[in-house]
Amino acid sequence: MGATESLRREHQILRANLRLLEVAMQMVPEAPFVLREMCGSLARMLEDHIWHEAEALRPYSGQIQGLMQARMARDHADQQIVLRDVNVILLGGIDAPVSRVVPPLAHLIEELREHMDEEERELFPVIDRYAEERTEKSNALEVHEPLHPSGR
Repeated sequence: MGATESLRREHQILRANLRLLEVAMQMVPEAPFVLREMCGSLARMLEDHIWHEAEALRPYSGQIQGLMQARMARDHADQQIVLRDVNVILLGGIDAPVSRVVPPLAHLIEELREHMDEEERELFPVIDRYAEERTEKSNALEVHEPLHPSGR
């Protein structure tokens, strides 16, 4: 299993939820509560994914620090703020103005997709390579069966 395989699976799940969120955005005038629930669910999923990603990438932080680490943290924080703001608007209930919800959500969806694509294209191959090198070094250092006392 590659070092980033579980993160790639999470990205697939997040993308599927983003597609569902787009459908829900079209129903907003009739069903704002559905959108609110989906946004809340997405916020929790994103929070869990951010934590999992940080834990999965922690062993490689020295190698990726200059690559994307600061940008990832900033992007994740911005995305969470947008979701929080949309949820606050949606908590207003049936009177929540669609014009204040749909544009930021549409932008967030596009940002999340671009962010995941960028990670998969630029960051994950580097992490997988470092993980493979780490495994190879570990295998090379494994203790071998002791030789027969006679040296044979």
